[in-house]
Amino acid sequence: MLMAVKARLTRLRGGGDLLASTVLNFLGLALPILLQLATVPVYLKVIGPERYAVLSLTWLLLGNFSFFDLGFGRAVTSRLAALGGGGSDHAGALVGTGMVLSVVAGALGGVVLAPLSWAVLNHMLNLPPGMRGELTWIPVLLGLAMPVLTLLSVVSGTLQGCQRFLEWNLGQLTGAVLYQLFPLILAVGGLYGVSGLVAAALLGRFISLVVLGWFCRRAVAALRQGLRFDRAEARGLFRFGSWITVGSTLGTLLWSIDRLFIGMRLTATAVTTYTIPSNLMERAIIIPGALFNTLFPRFAALEEGEARVLLSVNVHRLAVLATLVVLVGLLLVRPFLELWIGVSFGAQSAPLGEILLIGLWFSFNSFIPFAFLQGRGRPDVVAKACMAQAVVYLPLQWAVIGHFGLTGAAWVWVSRLAAHTILLFRGAGLNALLMRLTPGLLLVVILFLGVHTLTPGLGVRLAGAVAVLGIMTAWAVRAGMMGARSSR
Repeated sequence: MLMAVKARLTRLRGGGDLLASTVLNFLGLALPILLQLATVPVYLKVIGPERYAVLSLTWLLLGNFSFFDLGFGRAVTSRLAALGGGGSDHAGALVGTGMVLSVVAGALGGVVLAPLSWAVLNHMLNLPPGMRGELTWIPVLLGLAMPVLTLLSVVSGTLQGCQRFLEWNLGQLTGAVLYQLFPLILAVGGLYGVSGLVAAALLGRFISLVVLGWFCRRAVAALRQGLRFDRAEARGLFRFGSWITVGSTLGTLLWSIDRLFIGMRLTATAVTTYTIPSNLMERAIIIPGALFNTLFPRFAALEEGEARVLLSVNVHRLAVLATLVVLVGLLLVRPFLELWIGVSFGAQSAPLGEILLIGLWFSFNSFIPFAFLQGRGRPDVVAKACMAQAVVYLPLQWAVIGHFGLTGAAWVWVSRLAAHTILLFRGAGLNALLMRLTPGLLLVVILFLGVHTLTPGLGVRLAGAVAVLGIMTAWAVRAGMMGARSSR
Protein backbone atom coordinates (compact mmCIF):
# COMPACT_ATOMS: atom_id res chain seq x y z
CA MET A 1 0.00 0.00 0.00
CA LEU A 2 2.82 2.38 0.89
CA MET A 3 4.42 1.96 -2.55
CA ALA A 4 1.14 2.70 -4.25
CA VAL A 5 0.69 5.87 -2.20
CA LYS A 6 4.21 7.03 -3.04
CA ALA A 7 3.52 6.48 -6.73
CA ARG A 8 0.31 8.48 -6.45
CA LEU A 9 2.10 11.35 -4.70
CA THR A 10 4.71 11.46 -7.44
CA ARG A 11 2.04 11.66 -10.11
CA LEU A 12 0.37 14.73 -8.62
CA ARG A 13 0.52 17.45 -11.27
CA GLY A 14 3.40 19.87 -10.66
CA GLY A 15 4.00 18.40 -7.22
CA GLY A 16 7.47 17.03 -7.64
CA ASP A 17 9.17 15.28 -4.77
CA LEU A 18 7.85 16.02 -1.26
CA LEU A 19 11.29 16.52 0.23
CA ALA A 20 12.50 18.71 -2.64
CA SER A 21 9.40 20.92 -2.43
CA THR A 22 9.76 21.24 1.34
CA VAL A 23 13.44 22.16 1.10
CA LEU A 24 12.63 24.74 -1.55
CA ASN A 25 9.90 26.25 0.63
CA PHE A 26 12.25 26.25 3.61
CA LEU A 27 14.98 28.11 1.71
CA GLY A 28 12.48 30.68 0.51
CA LEU A 29 11.46 31.34 4.11
CA ALA A 30 14.91 30.99 5.70
CA LEU A 31 16.94 33.36 3.54
CA PRO A 32 14.96 36.48 4.57
CA ILE A 33 15.34 35.46 8.20
CA LEU A 34 19.09 35.23 7.86
CA LEU A 35 18.99 38.72 6.40
CA GLN A 36 16.91 39.89 9.34
CA LEU A 37 19.37 38.40 11.81
CA ALA A 38 22.09 40.44 10.14
CA THR A 39 20.10 43.69 10.02
CA VAL A 40 18.46 43.77 13.48
CA PRO A 41 21.68 44.83 15.29
CA VAL A 42 22.16 47.58 12.71
CA TYR A 43 18.58 48.78 13.18
CA LEU A 44 19.01 48.84 16.96
CA LYS A 45 22.26 50.77 16.66
CA VAL A 46 21.00 53.31 14.10
CA ILE A 47 17.40 53.98 15.16
CA GLY A 48 17.46 52.80 18.81
CA PRO A 49 15.28 50.31 20.73
CA GLU A 50 12.28 52.67 21.00
CA ARG A 51 11.91 53.16 17.24
CA TYR A 52 12.57 49.47 16.64
CA ALA A 53 9.79 48.65 19.11
CA VAL A 54 7.40 50.93 17.19
CA LEU A 55 8.36 49.21 13.93
CA SER A 56 7.76 45.80 15.50
CA LEU A 57 4.35 46.83 16.81
CA THR A 58 3.47 48.35 13.43
CA TRP A 59 4.10 45.04 11.68
CA LEU A 60 2.18 43.35 14.48
CA LEU A 61 -0.86 45.52 13.75
CA LEU A 62 -0.59 44.85 10.03
CA GLY A 63 -0.17 41.13 10.60
CA ASN A 64 -3.16 40.96 12.92
CA PHE A 65 -5.28 42.54 10.19
CA SER A 66 -4.29 39.90 7.65
CA PHE A 67 -7.64 38.27 8.42
CA PHE A 68 -9.16 40.76 5.97
CA ASP A 69 -8.08 38.49 3.14
CA LEU A 70 -11.07 36.49 4.48
CA GLY A 71 -9.25 33.22 3.82
CA PHE A 72 -9.49 33.64 0.05
CA GLY A 73 -5.82 32.79 -0.50
CA ARG A 74 -6.05 29.47 1.35
CA ALA A 75 -9.42 28.73 -0.26
CA VAL A 76 -7.95 29.28 -3.74
CA THR A 77 -5.06 26.96 -2.89
CA SER A 78 -7.42 24.19 -1.77
CA ARG A 79 -9.76 24.51 -4.75
CA LEU A 80 -6.96 24.72 -7.32
CA ALA A 81 -5.23 21.66 -5.87
CA ALA A 82 -8.49 19.68 -5.97
CA LEU A 83 -9.03 20.79 -9.59
CA GLY A 84 -5.57 19.65 -10.62
CA GLY A 85 -3.83 23.01 -11.00
CA GLY A 86 -3.89 26.03 -13.28
CA GLY A 87 -4.74 24.10 -16.43
CA SER A 88 -8.29 23.33 -15.29
CA ASP A 89 -11.21 24.87 -17.18
CA HIS A 90 -12.43 26.52 -13.97
CA ALA A 91 -9.05 27.82 -12.81
CA GLY A 92 -9.37 31.23 -14.48
CA ALA A 93 -12.77 31.97 -12.95
CA LEU A 94 -11.63 30.72 -9.55
CA VAL A 95 -8.47 32.82 -9.40
CA GLY A 96 -10.07 35.90 -10.96
CA THR A 97 -12.92 35.77 -8.45
CA GLY A 98 -10.47 35.40 -5.59
CA MET A 99 -8.47 38.41 -6.77
CA VAL A 100 -11.50 40.67 -7.05
CA LEU A 101 -12.83 39.64 -3.66
CA SER A 102 -9.43 40.11 -2.02
CA VAL A 103 -9.01 43.67 -3.26
CA VAL A 104 -12.48 44.65 -2.04
CA ALA A 105 -11.88 43.00 1.33
CA GLY A 106 -8.46 44.66 1.63
CA ALA A 107 -9.92 48.09 0.94
CA LEU A 108 -12.47 47.58 3.72
CA GLY A 109 -9.71 46.38 6.01
CA GLY A 110 -7.69 49.50 5.30
CA VAL A 111 -10.62 51.71 6.26
CA VAL A 112 -10.78 49.96 9.64
CA LEU A 113 -7.04 49.62 10.24
CA ALA A 114 -6.08 53.26 9.64
CA PRO A 115 -7.98 54.83 12.57
CA LEU A 116 -7.35 51.85 14.85
CA SER A 117 -3.59 51.97 14.30
CA TRP A 118 -3.66 55.73 14.93
CA ALA A 119 -5.33 55.15 18.31
CA VAL A 120 -2.92 52.36 19.29
CA LEU A 121 0.26 54.17 18.27
CA ASN A 122 -0.69 57.55 19.71
CA HIS A 123 -2.63 56.70 22.85
CA MET A 124 -1.84 53.15 24.00
CA LEU A 125 1.96 53.02 23.96
CA ASN A 126 4.43 54.44 26.44
CA LEU A 127 6.77 56.32 24.08
CA PRO A 128 9.12 59.29 24.47
CA PRO A 129 7.19 62.50 23.65
CA GLY A 130 9.63 63.45 20.89
CA MET A 131 8.70 60.39 18.83
CA ARG A 132 5.02 61.20 18.42
CA GLY A 133 5.61 63.37 15.37
CA GLU A 134 7.27 60.48 13.53
CA LEU A 135 4.08 58.40 13.66
CA THR A 136 1.86 60.77 11.66
CA TRP A 137 1.72 58.92 8.33
CA ILE A 138 1.84 55.35 9.61
CA PRO A 139 -1.98 54.88 9.86
CA VAL A 140 -2.45 56.16 6.28
CA LEU A 141 0.31 53.91 4.96
CA LEU A 142 -1.10 50.84 6.71
CA GLY A 143 -4.57 51.56 5.34
CA LEU A 144 -3.25 51.85 1.78
CA ALA A 145 -1.18 48.69 2.16
CA MET A 146 -4.09 46.42 3.08
CA PRO A 147 -5.41 45.77 -0.50
CA VAL A 148 -1.85 44.98 -1.60
CA LEU A 149 -1.41 42.43 1.17
CA THR A 150 -4.78 40.73 0.65
CA LEU A 151 -4.13 40.46 -3.09
CA LEU A 152 -0.69 39.02 -2.28
CA SER A 153 -2.44 36.27 -0.34
CA VAL A 154 -4.54 35.17 -3.32
CA VAL A 155 -1.67 35.39 -5.80
CA SER A 156 0.52 33.31 -3.48
CA GLY A 157 -2.32 30.85 -2.92
CA THR A 158 -2.69 30.44 -6.66
CA LEU A 159 0.96 29.46 -7.11
CA GLN A 160 0.77 27.08 -4.16
CA GLY A 161 -2.40 25.48 -5.51
CA CYS A 162 -0.61 24.93 -8.83
CA GLN A 163 2.36 23.64 -6.79
CA ARG A 164 4.61 26.18 -8.49
CA PHE A 165 6.84 26.41 -5.43
CA LEU A 166 9.88 27.75 -7.27
CA GLU A 167 8.03 30.78 -8.65
CA TRP A 168 6.23 31.37 -5.36
CA ASN A 169 9.45 31.38 -3.38
CA LEU A 170 11.22 33.65 -5.85
CA GLY A 171 8.44 36.22 -5.56
CA GLN A 172 8.22 35.95 -1.79
CA LEU A 173 11.99 36.22 -1.47
CA THR A 174 12.09 39.36 -3.59
CA GLY A 175 9.58 41.11 -1.37
CA ALA A 176 11.13 39.92 1.88
CA VAL A 177 14.62 41.11 0.95
CA LEU A 178 13.40 44.53 -0.17
CA TYR A 179 11.20 44.75 2.92
CA GLN A 180 14.35 44.48 5.05
CA LEU A 181 16.79 46.51 2.97
CA PHE A 182 14.76 49.53 1.85
CA PRO A 183 14.16 50.87 5.42
CA LEU A 184 17.72 50.07 6.43
CA ILE A 185 19.10 52.10 3.53
CA LEU A 186 17.04 55.08 4.68
CA ALA A 187 18.07 54.60 8.32
CA VAL A 188 21.78 54.38 7.55
CA GLY A 189 21.41 57.47 5.37
CA GLY A 190 20.07 59.39 8.37
CA LEU A 191 16.38 59.38 7.37
CA TYR A 192 15.12 57.33 10.32
CA GLY A 193 11.69 58.80 10.94
CA VAL A 194 9.41 55.84 11.59
CA SER A 195 6.83 56.80 8.95
CA GLY A 196 9.50 56.88 6.25
CA LEU A 197 10.83 53.48 7.31
CA VAL A 198 7.35 51.99 7.13
CA ALA A 199 6.79 53.45 3.65
CA ALA A 200 10.08 52.00 2.41
CA ALA A 201 9.23 48.53 3.73
CA LEU A 202 5.77 48.57 2.15
CA LEU A 203 7.31 49.49 -1.20
CA GLY A 204 9.15 46.18 -1.03
CA ARG A 205 5.84 44.37 -0.57
CA PHE A 206 4.35 46.10 -3.60
CA ILE A 207 7.28 45.02 -5.79
CA SER A 208 6.75 41.46 -4.53
CA LEU A 209 3.11 41.66 -5.67
CA VAL A 210 4.19 42.66 -9.18
CA VAL A 211 6.63 39.74 -9.42
CA LEU A 212 4.18 37.18 -8.04
CA GLY A 213 1.40 38.51 -10.26
CA TRP A 214 3.53 37.90 -13.33
CA PHE A 215 4.27 34.33 -12.22
CA CYS A 216 0.59 33.78 -11.48
CA ARG A 217 -0.37 34.91 -15.00
CA ARG A 218 2.00 32.31 -16.41
CA ALA A 219 0.68 29.54 -14.15
CA VAL A 220 -3.00 30.12 -15.01
CA ALA A 221 -3.29 30.64 -18.73
CA ALA A 222 -6.87 31.88 -18.55
CA LEU A 223 -5.73 34.99 -16.64
CA ARG A 224 -4.02 36.29 -19.79
CA GLN A 225 -7.47 36.89 -21.23
CA GLY A 226 -8.48 39.10 -18.28
CA LEU A 227 -10.11 38.62 -14.89
CA ARG A 228 -13.39 36.74 -14.65
CA PHE A 229 -15.79 36.96 -11.71
CA ASP A 230 -18.01 33.96 -11.02
CA ARG A 231 -20.73 34.19 -8.38
CA ALA A 232 -20.79 30.45 -7.77
CA GLU A 233 -17.05 30.45 -7.13
CA ALA A 234 -17.46 33.47 -4.86
CA ARG A 235 -19.95 31.59 -2.69
CA GLY A 236 -17.60 28.62 -2.43
CA LEU A 237 -14.67 30.83 -1.50
CA PHE A 238 -16.74 32.61 1.15
CA ARG A 239 -17.88 29.32 2.70
CA PHE A 240 -14.39 27.89 2.96
CA GLY A 241 -12.72 31.21 3.71
CA SER A 242 -15.01 32.20 6.56
CA TRP A 243 -13.63 29.52 8.88
CA ILE A 244 -10.11 30.13 7.60
CA THR A 245 -10.57 33.80 8.49
CA VAL A 246 -11.72 33.07 12.03
CA GLY A 247 -8.91 30.60 12.61
CA SER A 248 -6.13 32.69 11.07
CA THR A 249 -7.31 35.89 12.74
CA LEU A 250 -7.43 34.37 16.19
CA GLY A 251 -4.24 32.39 15.55
CA THR A 252 -2.29 35.51 14.59
CA LEU A 253 -3.75 37.46 17.49
CA LEU A 254 -3.03 34.74 20.03
CA TRP A 255 0.51 34.25 18.75
CA SER A 256 1.58 37.87 19.12
CA ILE A 257 -0.83 39.79 21.34
CA ASP A 258 1.53 39.38 24.29
CA ARG A 259 3.91 41.94 22.73
CA LEU A 260 1.13 44.49 22.40
CA PHE A 261 0.01 43.86 25.99
CA ILE A 262 3.61 44.32 27.17
CA GLY A 263 3.80 47.66 25.35
CA MET A 264 0.57 48.78 26.99
CA ARG A 265 1.28 47.53 30.52
CA LEU A 266 5.07 47.91 30.75
CA THR A 267 7.51 49.95 28.59
CA ALA A 268 8.79 50.15 25.02
CA THR A 269 12.16 48.83 26.21
CA ALA A 270 10.41 45.80 27.72
CA VAL A 271 8.79 45.18 24.33
CA THR A 272 12.22 45.00 22.69
CA THR A 273 13.60 42.72 25.44
CA TYR A 274 10.73 40.29 24.87
CA THR A 275 10.35 40.75 21.12
CA ILE A 276 13.88 39.71 20.15
CA PRO A 277 13.61 36.10 21.49
CA SER A 278 9.93 36.00 20.56
CA ASN A 279 10.81 36.89 16.97
CA LEU A 280 13.36 34.09 16.95
CA MET A 281 10.56 31.65 17.82
CA GLU A 282 8.41 33.14 15.09
CA ARG A 283 11.20 32.76 12.56
CA ALA A 284 11.91 29.18 13.63
CA ILE A 285 8.42 28.04 12.64
CA ILE A 286 9.43 28.44 9.01
CA ILE A 287 10.68 24.86 9.37
CA PRO A 288 7.24 23.29 9.93
CA GLY A 289 5.78 26.12 7.84
CA ALA A 290 7.74 24.91 4.81
CA LEU A 291 6.30 21.43 5.29
CA PHE A 292 2.81 22.90 5.79
CA ASN A 293 3.01 24.77 2.48
CA THR A 294 3.97 21.55 0.74
CA LEU A 295 1.45 19.26 2.43
CA PHE A 296 -1.62 21.52 2.44
CA PRO A 297 -2.34 21.33 -1.32
CA ARG A 298 -1.52 17.60 -1.30
CA PHE A 299 -3.94 16.86 1.53
CA ALA A 300 -6.57 18.69 -0.54
CA ALA A 301 -5.79 16.66 -3.69
CA LEU A 302 -5.44 13.16 -2.17
CA GLU A 303 -8.15 10.69 -1.24
CA GLU A 304 -8.88 10.24 2.47
CA GLY A 305 -6.89 7.04 2.96
CA GLU A 306 -3.85 8.38 1.14
CA ALA A 307 -4.02 11.63 3.09
CA ARG A 308 -4.06 9.68 6.38
CA VAL A 309 -0.92 7.79 5.39
CA LEU A 310 0.86 11.02 4.51
CA LEU A 311 -0.33 12.53 7.80
CA SER A 312 0.93 9.69 10.01
CA VAL A 313 4.39 9.52 8.47
CA ASN A 314 4.98 13.26 8.72
CA VAL A 315 3.78 13.53 12.33
CA HIS A 316 6.66 11.24 13.33
CA ARG A 317 9.19 13.08 11.23
CA LEU A 318 8.24 16.51 12.49
CA ALA A 319 8.23 15.35 16.13
CA VAL A 320 11.87 14.29 15.81
CA LEU A 321 12.79 17.53 14.09
CA ALA A 322 10.95 19.64 16.70
CA THR A 323 12.77 17.99 19.56
CA LEU A 324 16.13 18.36 17.85
CA VAL A 325 15.63 22.07 17.14
CA VAL A 326 14.41 22.87 20.66
CA LEU A 327 17.14 20.90 22.45
CA VAL A 328 19.87 22.62 20.44
CA GLY A 329 18.10 25.95 20.92
CA LEU A 330 18.02 25.52 24.70
CA LEU A 331 21.77 24.99 24.71
CA LEU A 332 22.71 27.82 22.35
CA VAL A 333 20.11 30.58 22.75
CA ARG A 334 22.04 32.40 25.50
CA PRO A 335 25.44 32.51 23.76
CA PHE A 336 23.72 33.36 20.48
CA LEU A 337 21.88 36.36 21.94
CA GLU A 338 24.99 37.56 23.76
CA LEU A 339 27.02 37.35 20.55
CA TRP A 340 24.29 38.77 18.31
CA ILE A 341 22.93 41.66 20.39
CA GLY A 342 25.33 42.00 23.33
CA VAL A 343 26.16 40.43 26.68
CA SER A 344 23.93 42.72 28.73
CA PHE A 345 20.90 42.30 26.47
CA GLY A 346 21.49 38.57 26.15
CA ALA A 347 21.47 38.15 29.92
CA GLN A 348 18.00 39.73 30.05
CA SER A 349 16.47 37.99 27.04
CA ALA A 350 18.02 34.52 27.19
CA PRO A 351 15.89 33.25 30.15
CA LEU A 352 12.79 34.35 28.23
CA GLY A 353 14.05 32.60 25.10
CA GLU A 354 14.57 29.36 27.02
CA ILE A 355 10.96 29.43 28.24
CA LEU A 356 9.59 30.32 24.81
CA LEU A 357 11.44 27.38 23.25
CA ILE A 358 9.12 25.00 25.10
CA GLY A 359 6.22 26.71 23.39
CA LEU A 360 8.06 26.39 20.09
CA TRP A 361 8.14 22.59 20.54
CA PHE A 362 4.36 22.51 20.82
CA SER A 363 3.97 24.89 17.89
CA PHE A 364 6.13 22.71 15.63
CA ASN A 365 4.05 19.63 16.34
CA SER A 366 0.75 21.39 15.69
CA PHE A 367 1.50 22.07 12.02
CA ILE A 368 0.78 18.62 10.60
CA PRO A 369 -2.76 18.24 12.04
CA PHE A 370 -3.28 21.92 11.14
CA ALA A 371 -2.43 21.26 7.48
CA PHE A 372 -4.49 18.07 7.45
CA LEU A 373 -7.64 19.65 8.88
CA GLN A 374 -7.57 22.61 6.52
CA GLY A 375 -6.57 20.53 3.51
CA ARG A 376 -9.42 18.08 4.11
CA GLY A 377 -11.96 20.88 4.25
CA ARG A 378 -12.28 21.15 8.05
CA PRO A 379 -10.96 24.64 8.86
CA ASP A 380 -13.86 24.94 11.30
CA VAL A 381 -12.05 22.60 13.73
CA VAL A 382 -9.01 24.89 13.77
CA ALA A 383 -11.17 27.98 14.20
CA LYS A 384 -13.15 26.49 17.09
CA ALA A 385 -9.91 25.48 18.82
CA CYS A 386 -8.67 29.07 18.57
CA MET A 387 -11.98 30.39 19.91
CA ALA A 388 -11.72 28.19 22.97
CA GLN A 389 -8.17 29.38 23.63
CA ALA A 390 -9.00 33.06 23.19
CA VAL A 391 -11.63 32.99 25.93
CA VAL A 392 -9.02 31.95 28.49
CA TYR A 393 -5.75 33.27 27.08
CA LEU A 394 -6.49 36.96 26.44
CA PRO A 395 -7.67 37.95 29.95
CA LEU A 396 -5.13 35.63 31.56
CA GLN A 397 -2.20 37.11 29.61
CA TRP A 398 -3.29 40.66 30.39
CA ALA A 399 -3.50 39.91 34.12
CA VAL A 400 -0.26 37.92 34.30
CA ILE A 401 1.82 40.59 32.55
CA GLY A 402 0.70 43.13 35.13
CA HIS A 403 1.66 40.91 38.06
CA PHE A 404 4.58 38.77 36.82
CA GLY A 405 6.05 40.79 33.96
CA LEU A 406 7.90 39.26 31.02
CA THR A 407 8.51 35.85 32.62
CA GLY A 408 4.81 35.41 33.32
CA ALA A 409 3.95 36.42 29.75
CA ALA A 410 6.33 33.77 28.40
CA TRP A 411 4.84 30.96 30.50
CA VAL A 412 1.26 31.84 29.60
CA TRP A 413 2.27 31.86 25.92
CA VAL A 414 3.73 28.35 26.31
CA SER A 415 0.56 27.09 28.00
CA ARG A 416 -1.58 28.42 25.19
CA LEU A 417 0.48 26.61 22.54
CA ALA A 418 0.28 23.37 24.49
CA ALA A 419 -3.52 23.62 24.55
CA HIS A 420 -3.59 24.51 20.85
CA THR A 421 -1.57 21.42 19.87
CA ILE A 422 -3.67 19.05 21.97
CA LEU A 423 -6.92 20.42 20.52
CA LEU A 424 -5.72 20.04 16.92
CA PHE A 425 -4.51 16.48 17.43
CA ARG A 426 -7.82 15.53 19.01
CA GLY A 427 -9.74 17.33 16.28
CA ALA A 428 -7.89 15.32 13.62
CA GLY A 429 -8.48 12.05 15.46
CA LEU A 430 -4.81 11.58 16.35
CA ASN A 431 -5.00 10.79 20.06
CA ALA A 432 -2.69 7.77 19.76
CA LEU A 433 -0.08 9.73 17.83
CA LEU A 434 -0.27 12.55 20.38
CA MET A 435 0.76 10.20 23.17
CA ARG A 436 3.81 9.11 21.18
CA LEU A 437 5.15 12.66 21.33
CA THR A 438 5.67 12.55 25.10
CA PRO A 439 9.29 11.22 25.04
CA GLY A 440 10.38 14.26 23.07
CA LEU A 441 8.59 16.60 25.44
CA LEU A 442 10.24 14.93 28.45
CA LEU A 443 13.68 15.47 26.91
CA VAL A 444 12.86 19.14 26.32
CA VAL A 445 11.65 19.67 29.90
CA ILE A 446 14.66 17.92 31.45
CA LEU A 447 17.17 19.93 29.44
CA PHE A 448 15.26 23.15 30.13
CA LEU A 449 15.46 22.58 33.89
CA GLY A 450 19.19 21.95 33.66
CA VAL A 451 20.02 24.91 31.43
CA HIS A 452 17.62 27.37 33.05
CA THR A 453 18.77 26.67 36.62
CA LEU A 454 22.46 25.82 36.21
CA THR A 455 23.35 28.22 33.33
CA PRO A 456 26.35 26.16 32.09
CA GLY A 457 29.27 27.77 30.30
CA LEU A 458 29.82 28.01 26.56
CA GLY A 459 32.02 24.90 26.37
CA VAL A 460 29.44 22.71 28.07
CA ARG A 461 26.69 24.11 25.87
CA LEU A 462 28.60 23.42 22.65
CA ALA A 463 29.48 19.89 23.77
CA GLY A 464 25.86 19.30 24.69
CA ALA A 465 24.68 20.54 21.29
CA VAL A 466 27.01 18.09 19.53
CA ALA A 467 25.78 15.23 21.74
CA VAL A 468 22.16 16.15 21.06
CA LEU A 469 22.75 16.14 17.32
CA GLY A 470 24.23 12.64 17.52
CA ILE A 471 21.49 11.21 19.71
CA MET A 472 18.71 12.80 17.70
CA THR A 473 20.17 11.51 14.44
CA ALA A 474 19.89 7.95 15.78
CA TRP A 475 16.34 8.67 16.97
CA ALA A 476 15.46 10.10 13.57
CA VAL A 477 16.47 6.85 11.88
CA ARG A 478 14.39 4.82 14.31
CA ALA A 479 11.39 7.18 14.07
CA GLY A 480 11.55 7.01 10.29
CA MET A 481 11.36 3.22 10.46
CA MET A 482 8.44 3.41 12.87
CA GLY A 483 6.67 5.85 10.61
CA ALA A 484 7.11 3.51 7.65
CA ARG A 485 5.73 0.53 9.63
CA SER A 486 2.75 2.52 10.88
CA SER A 487 1.81 3.51 7.35
CA ARG A 488 1.52 -0.05 6.08
